[in-house]
Amino acid sequence: MTQDNDGAGGPGPVLSHRTAERRFVLTENGTDLAHLEYVVRDGIWIITHTFTEPAARGRGLAAQVTRAALDQARTEQVRVRPVCPFVVDYVAAHPEYDDVLAPARAV
Repeated sequence: MTQDNDGAGGPGPVLSHRTAERRFVLTENGTDLAHLEYVVRDGIWIITHTFTEPAARGRGLAAQVTRAALDQARTEQVRVRPVCPFVVDYVAAHPEYDDVLAPARAV
């Protein structure tokens, strides 16, 4: 994965972490195909949104950006709190990411 990359480049999908935008983006031939957005609160990445362009759906791209974000959080030793329904379902189906989940908030 590249970091702070605009995603332009050669053939094939390129995954980048645009830290200033707080986004993980999958691009191909300079076109954004899918992204995941987060905000940072109290040092926790709150994953708020994933999106895949309609023409690119069905290729598992949202799962790719989700895995990239969770893997990067693990590398950076950051906890995440998914609120995006796709990511909530993804981590429920992938217990190998339990270690990056922030404890549930008290209400």
